[in-house]
Amino acid sequence: MNNVILTHYHLPDRKPFLNLSALSEDELKNVLEVLNEKTKSGESKRIFMDWYVDHRKETEKRILNEFISKGGKPEKTYPHYFVLGESKIQKSTAQNMQEIIIPLSEIPAEFISFTYPDSMASFDLEKDPKYKMPYHGKVYTLEEIKEIIREYKMPADEIGFTSRYGYPKYIEAQLWSDKPIQHYL
Repeated sequence: MNNVILTHYHLPDRKPFLNLSALSEDELKNVLEVLNEKTKSGESKRIFMDWYVDHRKETEKRILNEFISKGGKPEKTYPHYFVLGESKIQKSTAQNMQEIIIPLSEIPAEFISFTYPDSMASFDLEKDPKYKMPYHGKVYTLEEIKEIIREYKMPADEIGFTSRYGYPKYIEAQLWSDKPIQHYL
């Protein structure tokens, strides 16, 4: 996987590398109001349902625990999110979406985990016998995701539909340290 990049997408009026899970209840309420207003006004396509943040936190705990069990050395409780490669889907979720591109080679393997596809979708699909694939519901190290890509290829950059919802088809990367991106924070 030479010359592979990680791309982080963020809203043009927000700093990069923010995580809803890291906010206090009051901060979270205010941020969700702003984000939902952007959706209502058409600036964003993202919808934050009432269950989203709790589900996100549960998913992040699972990723963290599985990553540690595989030898990962996280320095954070909540990750910074990236897409392995690029995603037209992510870029199209808001007007003037911003992106930060970092070579994967600049990230120490002990700080990064992967899910195929997006983590929340992957763990939801794991429970759905109609749509489940062998790579769903798992957390991968850098070496493991290379093997998964060799076997299953990179996912198509499109929206897929399941019995519950449409989900983006890309490989998500979770960075568990601030060190490699310190100059952006």
